[in-house]
Amino acid sequence: MGKILEVKIGLAILIYVILLNLISGRIAFSEAFLVIGFIFLLVGYIKYKNIELYKKAFKILKPFILIGLGFFIFLQGIIIGFPKNNKEASEYVIVLGAGIHGQELSKTLKGRVKKAVKYIDNIEEDMYIVLSGGQGEGESISEALAMKRYLIEHGINEKQIILEDKSTNTKENLEFSKKIIEERENKNIKDIGVTIITTDFHAFRSNMLAKSFGYENVKLTTSLSNIFLIPIHYTREALAVVKSYVFDIRWIN
Repeated sequence: MGKILEVKIGLAILIYVILLNLISGRIAFSEAFLVIGFIFLLVGYIKYKNIELYKKAFKILKPFILIGLGFFIFLQGIIIGFPKNNKEASEYVIVLGAGIHGQELSKTLKGRVKKAVKYIDNIEEDMYIVLSGGQGEGESISEALAMKRYLIEHGINEKQIILEDKSTNTKENLEFSKKIIEERENKNIKDIGVTIITTDFHAFRSNMLAKSFGYENVKLTTSLSNIFLIPIHYTREALAVVKSYVFDIRWIN
């Protein structure tokens, strides 16, 4: 049984997820990888115990597996290939939230605010920074406030910072930030230059949702994913793109 490929893959996935959570704390979506790992073990067990059943099941499921895998690869190509490093100035910067532990920035969110500081420091023009993220489960303060503290500690002028601390997902990040910016400027978001700062895996969906909310003059600049989180982040993002396209894009303005 130890020689069966599915068993090796399943064990590798389980070890990866367990070690990741032990080292980094609870990682969102890692539960799905645990399920995938157990599915591989189950398939390997069936293959070991009843090879004929395995062959019959694989023959039936093969077309669906190939279609699903092809679609997944297609989505990953779009997500990976989307432009992510625009360095031009904008009137507003929106930094998208990504979770905190108590009051401590998650690795992903710290990457975003570091990128924000670097981006702002390299732009001579004045701009406003909208920090977007509410307070979720396991968070002692809002993500927006946690980001604000980091930016101020790293030399960003507090007068430039605007908090959007009610949103709970990317759609709300962009929807609520749009409302704040339009009220401040007294004009439509399509006429305002906006740079969105997020993580590389999240750029395509952020742009897709921003365009659906009427952000026409929008640019993306991103931080790099933590190398150990890449499998989880990019897998989850492919599913999130489908979900956003099916449900969230209906909110077109």
